[in-house]
Amino acid sequence: MRTFMLAACGLCAWLTLAGPARAQDDESRAIVAKGIKAFGGEERLAKHQGHYVKGKGTVHIMGMDLEYTAEIYEQEPDKQKAVIEFSIMGQNFTFTEVYNGDKGWRNIMGIPWPSKPTT
Repeated sequence: MRTFMLAACGLCAWLTLAGPARAQDDESRAIVAKGIKAFGGEERLAKHQGHYVKGKGTVHIMGMDLEYTAEIYEQEPDKQKAVIEFSIMGQNFTFTEVYNGDKGWRNIMGIPWPSKPTT
């Protein structure tokens, strides 16, 4: 057992130190540059500081498949609101999280979580 743990730790250390391949970095940068160019250049991209994302999916937790929908609003550089709706065993839940600068709050079903607001 000890030999297995040492081998696993060694493998993890090696993978951590190996780092990403340089070719992947160059390819990723080329894809991002192509996207910026297709959008109209960096100047046009800099004008758009607000974002809205809507999606849905399934999360697999403890043998359960939980379907969810999410809406995320973001205003650069430090404002964000996320609303996630999901269902567990027929009970619907809504999780909301809001940040404005260094202050924020979150709740589930209108009940603050954790019980004290975050600052």
